[in-house]
Amino acid sequence: MEIIEVEKGGVTYSAEYALNENVVTVFGVSGEESTQLGSLSEEHVARMLLKSLIRKGQIVNSPHKSRPLRYSICNGLRTAGVTVSH
Repeated sequence: MEIIEVEKGGVTYSAEYALNENVVTVFGVSGEESTQLGSLSEEHVARMLLKSLIRKGQIVNSPHKSRPLRYSICNGLRTAGVTVSH
């Protein structure tokens, strides 16, 4: 997995993303966004997906600077992390 960052309103949001079979997925704390990779770079697509997760409130704002928020899904199949910096 790779990390992508977006700054919005003076806050830097970062999340993990993955490229699998030409599909980019960005993992939020309470959801994820995926789309097929087209002519844009995977980083550009991941940044757009992260912005969508922020708008939907699926990236949680932490009161602690650079404190990672982590979750895992059933029996350790996937662990994803999100970091929010002020």
